Amino acid sequence: MQKCDNLPKPVSLGVIKNRNGEILMINRVDAEVGKDGAKLTWVFPGGWPEEGETLEKAMVREVLKETGFLVAVDQEISSRVHPQFSEVEVHYFAAKVFSQNQLRPIEEKDEVAEYRWIKPTEIKTIITSNLDPKVSSYLGI
Repeated sequence: MQKCDNLPKPVSLGVIKNRNGEILMINRVDAEVGKDGAKLTWVFPGGWPEEGETLEKAMVREVLKETGFLVAVDQEISSRVHPQFSEVEVHYFAAKVFSQNQLRPIEEKDEVAEYRWIKPTEIKTIITSNLDPKVSSYLGI
């Protein structure tokens, strides 16, 4: 059987709430540009799974590296091939943070400029790409 290299690559993102109902977002150092000029600047934290790693474990590991926060996965909210970044199959996971304080500093300073806890109603004002409808519904926005 031939391997098909043009299939979308899975990525795991965390839609992470704190006890105040705010959502953890990261500001990327370099914006990624997709179709229609869409830019990924402020995004949900997460990343690519390593060989043999589940999507959930990849999200937890990447969130810790990108933000310094340890999280626990509740459920998968949605998955889709992103309409503006068709090479990516995005899996969105609802998660909660264990502690309101960072456990350690951001490790991926070459990728993450800063993190911020944002009210769900503010998310659409900072996201510059298409927001998944099921994520939007989960957040009540």
